[in-house]
Order: sequence, then structure tokens, then C-alpha cells
Amino acid sequence: MIKVLIVDDDKLARKGIISIMPWDKYDMKIIGDVQNGRAALEFLKDQEADIMFVDIDMPELGGIELMEECRKNFPNVQFVVLTFYEEFSYAQAAIRYGVLDYISKVQMEKEDGESILKRVFSNYKQRNNTSSKYTDTHMTQDEWDVLKKEWQNFYWLYDTAQFEILINKTKQLKPDNRKLERLFLKCIQSTDNSFGREETAMPFLTEIDLILDWLKEWRYALYEWALQRSKNVGMQICIMRAINYLKIHLTENLKAEEVADEIGMSRSYFSINFKKFTGKTFHEYVKGERMAVAAGLLTKTDKKVIDIAKESGFDDINYFNRVFHEVMKSSPTDFRKNLI
Repeated sequence: MIKVLIVDDDKLARKGIISIMPWDKYDMKIIGDVQNGRAALEFLKDQEADIMFVDIDMPELGGIELMEECRKNFPNVQFVVLTFYEEFSYAQAAIRYGVLDYISKVQMEKEDGESILKRVFSNYKQRNNTSSKYTDTHMTQDEWDVLKKEWQNFYWLYDTAQFEILINKTKQLKPDNRKLERLFLKCIQSTDNSFGREETAMPFLTEIDLILDWLKEWRYALYEWALQRSKNVGMQICIMRAINYLKIHLTENLKAEEVADEIGMSRSYFSINFKKFTGKTFHEYVKGERMAVAAGLLTKTDKKVIDIAKESGFDDINYFNRVFHEVMKSSPTDFRKNLI
């Protein structure tokens, strides 16, 4: 049974919607009707809804604001938007939240309830089938718990290598789309709040690859935003500024005290917090970044290993070979051969 909540400040409109639709025919049940978005949020604390018919223009908390709140706190709820307005801006906002249908109240008077509900039901089923299509039923609960924990440690925010590993691991495991979306919504909300940044609205996406591509864009935008802040406006932002600095100066003889001075911290305080947010010591992080550069050059160019060592920040070729083998479990030459 599909549970439906009607949200409209006009009581007669609510009763009218309830009465004209053949709910039973499409396996739907009205579980309630409330007068505004705030009342809808209170309702959802006690009862689950699958679909919400929402009026755009309501007092206290309008339809768009309600959808924003639901995306953060009740991400499984899907929407049918009701409005007297037909402006593009309203339709665009509704589409952004992945609505099932966008219905003009004026047109509703001319269209029979069954055709409306048939369309809503079809879109709802299609969306749910699309979600399940990409679910890997072989993924165990333990695998999901481990993956979830890795995303929730937030090291991937600061470590691009770790981020790419998690992206690839998620693609391989193929968790349920909606489960993954809920996880990312919580991660994004937590990050925006801790950074003191305006909360990001995540679009409704139906494929894992699209969800992950969007997350990449969001992460890039977060860095761009952080680098535009003034110095010493929050530890997370300071760490991102430090990472940006070390990437620019990666081929130089980087030292922790130099980077700490760049962001206005003592070496010891910087080192403690760098490890806290990245999961690595400064030395480990720099080594990993240099190995990533080297691996990229070995993969994409035919440059000599000695030249790649220098471009990766190593003057001593023997030391480079030793570190590369330690991190990549292969010599640079064998690494390149295995790619052919």
C-alpha cells in the first residue's frame, strides 16, 4: 500500500483532492491531510509517507521549503506538486527535487482524477523500479556497514586518493541507490554545517554513477568555496588551504612547519589536526600525493623514470624507486609494463 499525505492550506482543496481520486484502484491510502509544511514535518515524525501532494504556496512553510527539509530528514518521501502558478521558476524548482508530477490546480478542474492518479502511480512505480534495478543483491550487510563507515570518517574530503578509492569501491559494490543517497545527504548536511556553509540541495538521481559524479562536483565546489575564505576561519578550511598549498609546492622540499606557517599555526598544532582530518601524518600524505603523481605520469606518458621521479618531487632516483615499491607494491618499470 502506497501511503499518501495531502499538504495544502486550503481545507476545501484538501478534501476535494481526497474525494476525486480513485485511491484504492492504484493501491494508495490517504494517511492524513495537513494545512502547511510545518505541520507536515510534525506529521512525518510519527508516521511514514511514500508520496506527498504538496501545494507550493502555503503560510509558515511553503512547498519548496518543505521539499528541502524532507530531502534532509525524510529522503524517501516523493512529491506531487500542486499550484495555481505555472511560472518556469516553480516548475524548475520542483524538477530539482525529483517530483513525480507538477499539477496546475486550474487544469485539475478540467482533468479527471483517475488520469492524474494513473500518471502519478506510473511515475512512482517507474522510479522505484529504476532504483532497484541498480541494486546488487549480493552486497552483504557487513560490506555495506564497512562502506558506510568509510564514507562517514570524512577522510575522503581531504584526500583525493582515498576519495577515488571509495568511488571505485562504491561502483563495484553497487549499493541500493536510495540507501546511498540517504548516506550522502547526511554526509553533505554534516559537512555544510561544520564548515558554516549554506546547505546544499542534492538532486534526485536514479543511477549510482550519476550520484557519484554529482558528489565529485560537490566536493570540487567545496574546495573552491573554502579557498575563497579568509585565513583562520575554521580548522577544516585551514586543512583544505594547507592541502592546496602542498599540492602547488609538491615538487619542492616540503616541510610541515612551512605549511603550518602558511596557514598561521604552530607546527605541533597543525600536525595533530592534519592527522585528525586526513587520517595520515603530513609525511604520509605528501608521500601518497607524490606517488599518485608518479603513477599518473607512468600511466599517461612515456617519460623516463628518472624524469618522472623529479616531477614527483624526488631528486634521488634510488629513494624514489624504494618509496614507489613500498606504496605501490611494484617497481616503476614493472608498474608501467603491467599497464600494457
